[in-house]
Formats: sequence, structure tokens, C-alpha cells
Amino acid sequence: MRKKRWANAKEAAIRAFFFTCGVLAILVLIGIFLTLLTTAIPAFREIHIGKFLTGKVWDPTSPEEVKYGILSMIVSSLLVTFGALVIAVPIGIGVAACGLHRLLVQHPRQRAAEVGHTQINRDIENALVTSV
Repeated sequence: MRKKRWANAKEAAIRAFFFTCGVLAILVLIGIFLTLLTTAIPAFREIHIGKFLTGKVWDPTSPEEVKYGILSMIVSSLLVTFGALVIAVPIGIGVAACGLHRLLVQHPRQRAAEVGHTQINRDIENALVTSV
């Protein structure tokens, strides 16, 4: 009985710790967002938001005209993201296919003798879910 109460107290302390960490992380992110927002509002009074989002040139130190265009940075970020997907998706599908091949084809009888058929079915379901 005493061990069970101690285990419940430890579980409650762990839950409280993780809940506090989660709330603290959210509060920090809200603080960062509010800080960025309050410092950006004066800048957008001088710079039109449409020119900022659609401008192609970022040159804040120009002696003639200061330009703040972020479109090229957005496009380059999207291209890098697309390139990462082109590399990562085939690798992920290949790893999932190799795992399924090993699970279903390579040693099914040996695994059936070791862990039983229900465990194999759960492993197959988990592999299919994680590969999607």
C-alpha cells in the first residue's frame, strides 16, 4: 500500500513538473512574440507592409533609398524546404520499406516462434502507421 502511494506521489510530481515546463515554454514564446510585435509596429509605420512582403531587394544601408523587401528571402526559404523534402521523403520511404520487408518477408517464422503472432501483427500495424 505504501509503495503504491509513493508511486502515485512520484507520478503526480512528474506530471506537475512537465506541466509547469510546458506552461513556461508557452509563456516564453508569447513573450517573444509580444516583444517582436511591439518593436515591429513602429517600423511598419515607416515601411508599407505591401512593399515589405512583395519587395525583391533587401538593402537597409543604401545611401539613396533604403529598401526592405523580403520576397526573395521567402522564396529562397521555400526552395530550401522543397530541396530538403526531395532528399528526405525518398529516404524515409526507403527506410520504411526496408523495415516492412524485414518484418514481413525476411524472418516471419522465426519471429512468430519468438514473440507470437499477435506481437507480429502489432509490429506490422506500428510499422505501417509510422511509415505514413
